[in-house]
Amino acid sequence: MSHLEERFRAIERQIANAIRDTEDTQRRLFNVVRFAKVSQVDHKNYRIKAIYAKKPDGSPVETPWIRWSTRSGKIKEWSPPSIGEQIMMISPSGNIGVSSWGAPGGFSNSNKQNHDQDGQYKLSVGDTSITVKDGEVLINTKKFRVETPGGKVEFDNKSPGEPEPSGVPLWTIPMSGGNDIPTS
Repeated sequence: MSHLEERFRAIERQIANAIRDTEDTQRRLFNVVRFAKVSQVDHKNYRIKAIYAKKPDGSPVETPWIRWSTRSGKIKEWSPPSIGEQIMMISPSGNIGVSSWGAPGGFSNSNKQNHDQDGQYKLSVGDTSITVKDGEVLINTKKFRVETPGGKVEFDNKSPGEPEPSGVPLWTIPMSGGNDIPTS
């Protein structure tokens, strides 16, 4: 093999390596943030699996068990994703794996928004909802209970004027001007 042929083969290898590195970089960039759909939820271990692509035969490509994003400092929240919910899958290294995590992915055709008013917050769980707007909190539910170390107050779906054992309809209990709940 001549010196020129050796040099040409070395250049071919360098070009092949550059193409492979470019393809790997493109794959990683494409995988840093991807939309996916939750396919399994493990509440006890705080993990989900999500489908993020399809193989050439049409079968789904699923993540391994990954964490989902939520608040977990001094303020903690429990808001697990649901099966079928869209997420944004974040993989900082560009490799989808156990270091990836799922963040809320917004509304989708299969999971529509629950409200459409500016300047308001609405949380819905099944048929129960809490709507917060300036100066007002609306709780729509079949049963409402407040528990404190000193006891609890419960509201249920009885008719609004029906007195509780205290003789006072719970829906008329004053919410300001003291902490005492009328007992007679």
